[in-house]
Parts: sequence; C-alpha cells; structure tokens
Amino acid sequence: MVAVNRVLLRALTASIALALVTRAGAASAYCRTLALTKGKPVDSDTNGCRVGNFAPSFWLNRCVGYSIAVANGSASSKVSLDDAREVVARSFATWSAALCPFSVNGLTKPSIELRDLGPVDCGKIEFNPTGTNQNVIAFRDAEWTHKSDVSDGQGAATTDTSDTVLGVTILTFRPSTGEILDADMEINLTLPIKVTPKDKSEYDMQSVITHEGGHFIGIAHSSDTPAVMSKFYGKDASFSDLALGKRALTLDDRAVVCSIYRPDGMRSIAQEADGFQPKVASAGPCDPRPYKLKFSRECYDASCSVGREASSPGGLIALSAFAGLALLRRRRTVAKRDASRARNFQAS
Repeated sequence: MVAVNRVLLRALTASIALALVTRAGAASAYCRTLALTKGKPVDSDTNGCRVGNFAPSFWLNRCVGYSIAVANGSASSKVSLDDAREVVARSFATWSAALCPFSVNGLTKPSIELRDLGPVDCGKIEFNPTGTNQNVIAFRDAEWTHKSDVSDGQGAATTDTSDTVLGVTILTFRPSTGEILDADMEINLTLPIKVTPKDKSEYDMQSVITHEGGHFIGIAHSSDTPAVMSKFYGKDASFSDLALGKRALTLDDRAVVCSIYRPDGMRSIAQEADGFQPKVASAGPCDPRPYKLKFSRECYDASCSVGREASSPGGLIALSAFAGLALLRRRRTVAKRDASRARNFQAS
C-alpha cells in the first residue's frame, strides 16, 4: 500500500435501521449501511441493524455508472467481458427494476438506474477526490487479498480467509450526509463462482453480484433468511436452489430499495445538519458519471493506488464482503457474512 496524503480519522462501518428512514412495514428486517463515525455511541436493534446518530448511505443522482475492469480484452481469464457485462447488467437491473411494495403518485419502481459506462483499463480499488474516477467491478482470479484484515460488520475481527469471501464492495461516503461518492466491487474467482453453476461445489455468479449490488447502492444485511441481502447464500438448499442462487428479490429486498430510492424521485436521508432526523430530499439528475463528473478509462495515477488507505474529501470507505464457507471443500451450502472495515476521512 502506497503512502497517502491526509489520513485524519478512521472508523468502522455498519448498518442503520429503518428507524432513520421510511419503513415499508413494521415486519421489515432490512438494514441500511451506516456512515459510522469512530468515537460516537452506536447500538444494534433487534434485527441486528446498527442504530445511532449517523447518516444512512444513498446515491443522490437518479443514475449511477459502473465499469468492468479488463485485462487483455477480457474481464478475467475465467470470465469473458461479454459474460461479465451481461451478468452484472442483469444483477443491477434486479434492483432498479424492482416492483415496489407500495406506490407513490402511481409510480412503483425505485428511482435509481445503474448504467454500464463501458470497460476500463484500471482495476484498482481507488478513489480520487480531485481527479478522475470509475465505479469499478473487478474479477480477481489470480489472487485474493481480502482475508482476516476485515471485520464482521459489527466491529469485531473475523476469521474469514480467501476461501470464504466471495465478493467485496467498497463504498466512499460523505460522513455528514451519507451520500455515496464512489463504489468499487471485487469478485473472488479463486473460488468456483460460475456464470452457470453445475453442482453444489459452485456458486452462482449472478446471485453473488446481485447481493453485492445491494451493498453497492447502500443496503446492508437483512435478518430475513430468504432475502437476497440475507447473510446466508443457501443454507440447506437443494442444488436446484443453488443453481438459481438468490437472484430474485424478496418483499424485504424490494421494500428497502424502494424506501431509499422512492418511486417519486425522493431520497430517504438523515443528515448531521438536521440532527440526523429522518426526512426526504429530491434526487439529483440522471447523470451516471462518477464523482465530480471526471470519468476516465485509465487509473488516474499509475504510481499511486489509493484504495482502502486513501484520503477523501469527507468520506467513509466501507468494505462489505459476501462470504461463506467454501463449498468446494465442504460440499454443502454455507453461510455468507458481511465483512466490513471502514476508514473515515475529514475534508481538507
């Protein structure tokens, strides 16, 4: 990891309960990712959601862009670029095309769209507060570095290793508002994650990316076991279940995406300036370009990777992993668990 400019404050991240936002119903089990700041009191509710005076995360704009990192014209040695783009597009469309369990002014779809901006040459997990950026999705098939250096999402160390973590999503926030500035995703192809799984030793790629896509738009884990955002990939499932994995959203999944990105174009937020009281705000325009509208297909500085050690203009980098015991070794369905480590940086 290279040197950084200004690292002023570190913090753990977790999830925020819907006490801070509009809930679709009292039975909802979902949680929102919380811009947790070190030193402030935090607790968990009965669903395991983090609660306290912190901002829940959200994308302001109606449209968010993403790009798949390529090397030698392919997403990886195991997945073609065409297959990767198709699977990611289907996974993200699952969220943006969700049928809301409620309507607002006759509208029933969440007011967020995720757009493929085309492949990029840069596969670095980085955020540049002053220059160009990409919301990157990278497929790692040679080496996986996210091991026990992440936490379990509740601030405790985890024993997850390279053969248990399926994917990682890293978000950069504004800590005072929860606005997401950047999102990068890594998929662990050192594990048998397949476009078309053939037996119980393999994971369904679309299920993994749909789950990580929920983190990408600010959703934490749900205590509802059947949900895409549940901590479990497919416990006690038959192969037919595994072959499809968890591609289809449940009522709980649909409730959370529609509560954050309301059909009428409003956002459910809670900001520091308002004492973190829940309120709604209008979405920004449909502009999918990354932070400060400076998009590039190349890394902004070949000599500097900011990644998880990066400084940012008032943001929180949250690392959320979709994990489970290795199917290849245990030959059975397994749990997935949120693994998070975050760093909070003060604006310069």
